[in-house]
Amino acid sequence: MQEYINNIVEKLKNYKGFYFPIITSGGELSPTALQQHVQTWLNQFEEHERFSLARITSDLLNKRYIEEHEEKKFIDSLFNNNGIKKDNLVATPLTIQRNGESQKVMVDYYKSVVAEKGYEYNPSVFIYLDDFMFSGGRVFNDLSNFISIIKKDMTIVVVVLGWHEYGQWYQSNRLEEKIREHNKNNNLNVEIEWLSIPAARMENRKSYMNCSDILWPMEETLNLSELASKKIENFSYRLGFVKNSTFDNNQDRLFLEKICLKYGFKIIEKCISPSTTTKPLGNSLYGYGFGGLVFNYRNCPNNTPIIFWWGSTNPFDPMSTQWYPLMPRRVY
Repeated sequence: MQEYINNIVEKLKNYKGFYFPIITSGGELSPTALQQHVQTWLNQFEEHERFSLARITSDLLNKRYIEEHEEKKFIDSLFNNNGIKKDNLVATPLTIQRNGESQKVMVDYYKSVVAEKGYEYNPSVFIYLDDFMFSGGRVFNDLSNFISIIKKDMTIVVVVLGWHEYGQWYQSNRLEEKIREHNKNNNLNVEIEWLSIPAARMENRKSYMNCSDILWPMEETLNLSELASKKIENFSYRLGFVKNSTFDNNQDRLFLEKICLKYGFKIIEKCISPSTTTKPLGNSLYGYGFGGLVFNYRNCPNNTPIIFWWGSTNPFDPMSTQWYPLMPRRVY
């Protein structure tokens, strides 16, 4: 198991959500404290569960943990895209994100490249940068507000490293409808385009549930005695398994879904008045939660299972009694 713990430590050594005691008073990461941190997280699970959880978590971080250098490499690649750069003109970055810091960090790096290369901004093409789309609600809210005040023709390019297919489909349709209405009422020609890394488009559409890249439990899992009381009737349970880039086999998938549900419900039971969106598989209005499995060096998305991010590593924080997180999440 130690090799998997070592890999988790290696992947998380640049995670920016850590604080004391993993980060020293001088602002430095303590390698010894990080090793102990991962072990402390694992120790919350039953002993027979720890090896498989460490192995699967290590594998997920190898596949789905976005590191800072990968984010910068992606932004660098945008300047080879004809929709972003034409001659010496590049898309003008938007800074309209209301919550979070991902857009600010990415735009700052984008601007630094523009300044270094001596490019100029195109007044008719705008780029909305973000790291990853889950439900896409934030992208819609940000752009919906922006679209309502547009007074000239322009193209908006939504650029993310990756997205979840249903969220992109749903929010793109909503934004297209808003743009059509705005164009009609103001005699404008505003267009929207979408760009991401094809290999980073996560499947989460209902018709593809068996090969989905999110946690989507099978009914047999909720029929287990320890979860039966939490079973949601008339839920669209996953019916089978198709190998994909996230899961090599159904055994690992079933195990992770069970663990995330089992301990996620235990965490929620410790909360005095949890939000209706707080679900074991990640924040969502529906079902057992979103089930996202994409992580980020900057902050752990709250659409991922709460066993990864809920609680606190600070022993003086009351939330530390609810859970000790692997990737503590900073709230804005």
